Amino acid sequence: MADAEVKLYPSLAHALADFQLHLPTVAKGNTAKVEGSRGSYSYDYADLKDVSAAILPALANVGLVWVTRPDTADDCTIEMHYQLIHADSGESIEGAVAVGRKGDRWQDLGSALTYARRYMLVSVTGVAPGGDDNDGQDARAGVAPQQEAPKQYLPVGLYDLTKITSKKAAADMFYVARGAGHLGLYVQTPNGDELFFGDWLRVKGSEFPDVEPEDQPKAEALDADAAEAAAIAQHEAELAAQAEQKDDQDHVAETRVLDNEAGN
Repeated sequence: MADAEVKLYPSLAHALADFQLHLPTVAKGNTAKVEGSRGSYSYDYADLKDVSAAILPALANVGLVWVTRPDTADDCTIEMHYQLIHADSGESIEGAVAVGRKGDRWQDLGSALTYARRYMLVSVTGVAPGGDDNDGQDARAGVAPQQEAPKQYLPVGLYDLTKITSKKAAADMFYVARGAGHLGLYVQTPNGDELFFGDWLRVKGSEFPDVEPEDQPKAEALDADAAEAAAIAQHEAELAAQAEQKDDQDHVAETRVLDNEAGN
């Protein structure tokens, strides 16, 4: 079977318009099962392989190229850069999303990068992975839609939650999860409550003092230095007062001696 002929378009906008006129279908070829305190459920989803297999050849057919690459910013943030490039004109749509920070576990970075690659590909091209649209069918039939989509939970082990030992550690993990789009996933607390991951990180961070444990000795040292400096200043002031008082006494004594000599 011969490859489809690549169509030529004068600009990126023209090529993307034709692509979106014939959007490819992305099947949800994977099933996830979630165990919760109120039972279990499963849902279908499209992974990066499903999305790439459906979208990339269709982009190439209209002369568009999709490129992603990881990079490290000056502030040590790990970013995923993306570009949708029009091969003929060189025009592009590009951007970057934060997925972590230098020093994070490679497993965490890999998961965040995979999620970002899939999410940005469908976001920039306008493709929405589909499946059985039960709500849409029910609406056309004039009946109420079925129950809302099940909650999506944070995969167990995706983040090392034992690292949250300070307010700063909670804030750093919040920053990574925000870049990966994980703040809206649910987590279960030890008492069985369910919270968004972002809310849980905020609550967890509030449990720690504003001063980090490693900074406490520094703060105490600064307090000690300030107290010592104040004590020295006070002692020097007392010595100066004593010296001034002694000068006054010596002056009085000298005046009396001169008066006595003058009287004689």
